[in-house]
Amino acid sequence: MFASITSKLALQDELESSTPSRPLAKTFSGFSSKRHADMADSPDGNTPERDDDLFRSLVDRAAVGLFIIDPETGQILDANDRVCEWLGYAKEEVRDMTIFDCQTTFSRPPEWQTFVRRVRDEGGVEIENEIRTDTGSTLPVEGSISVASVDGTEYVVAIPRRVADRDG
Repeated sequence: MFASITSKLALQDELESSTPSRPLAKTFSGFSSKRHADMADSPDGNTPERDDDLFRSLVDRAAVGLFIIDPETGQILDANDRVCEWLGYAKEEVRDMTIFDCQTTFSRPPEWQTFVRRVRDEGGVEIENEIRTDTGSTLPVEGSISVASVDGTEYVVAIPRRVADRDG
């Protein structure tokens, strides 16, 4: 579940910068639960859980993709519906994949870890890549990649856009 740490401020941060500042992942449910216990219901009657559901629904409908990836292993921790649509897999299947299963630039963990160090050092990067679908075909993408830390745990946040969508 996308957690409440990706609040309105996180959205504002994302819109104001070229690289994402906070990760959005189902893996944050423990953090989210702790935060929810500390928060009162909002004056408009929305609960933090309802806000999380709304945020997840909106992110899933975004025109761009979203991956949350483990920086060490390349394990895909979460992805939005757009990514699942492009790949041709159900969300549960995507969460069982690694980044090595669905793109063409990084084929081994050492290459991935070197790239993650670069992303961390540069505060985020823009790259071009190809996503490999369930049929074996590829889709050219470009996107923003950043490393974000929440409660001492790092996550890679990748926001790909299809090049074909950009070109027309």
